[in-house]
Amino acid sequence: IVKFREEDEEQEIRIRAQGDRIEIRQKGIGALTHFPVSVNPQTGELTVTTSSGVKVVTILPSVAVANILESNLMDKIPAARSLASPEPTESSEPEEDEREMEEEVVNGEAEQEIELVEGDGTLVFKIGGVKNVKFLNLIPLEAPVEALVSAQTGETLSVSRPWFLDLLGFLFVQ
Repeated sequence: IVKFREEDEEQEIRIRAQGDRIEIRQKGIGALTHFPVSVNPQTGELTVTTSSGVKVVTILPSVAVANILESNLMDKIPAARSLASPEPTESSEPEEDEREMEEEVVNGEAEQEIELVEGDGTLVFKIGGVKNVKFLNLIPLEAPVEALVSAQTGETLSVSRPWFLDLLGFLFVQ
C-alpha cells in the first residue's frame, strides 16, 4: 500500500496491489488497472504507463463517479457503494479492509468494477451502473448503463445503454 496526500486539497490517495492489478482509491472509491502506476513525490502527479506512453491521471475515480451521478446518466453505481461510507482510518488493518471488500463482492454489492483502461489512446475510467426508469410510468425498471470518463479531463466520452431505451425511449420515464 502506498499512501500520499495532495498538499493543496488535503486528500489521501491509496495505491495498492489487488492480485495482478493495481487499485487507485480515493474517498472510498477505487479503480483497478493492469497498467503500472507511479507517483512523482515532488509534484504528487499520478502517472500511468500505457502501451501508447506515460499518461497523467488528473481526474481520480471519486471525481469521475461524482460527475456521472451529477449528470444524471446513472442513478446507482454498485462499485461505488462506499461513496457514502467513510474512508478507513489510519488504525484500521489492511486485512480488515480486504475482508470488507470480499464481503461486498459476496453480497453482490460490488459485482461491477470501475476500471482504468486505455481507449483510443486516451486513459479512461470504465464505469458500470444503473439508470432507474419507469415503463409507461407504471413499472419500475433498472437499466444497465456503462460510461467512459476521461481520466485526464473528466469529460464523459461515451455512454452505452440498452437498445430499448434508445429505440423506445418515449415509453420510459426517467
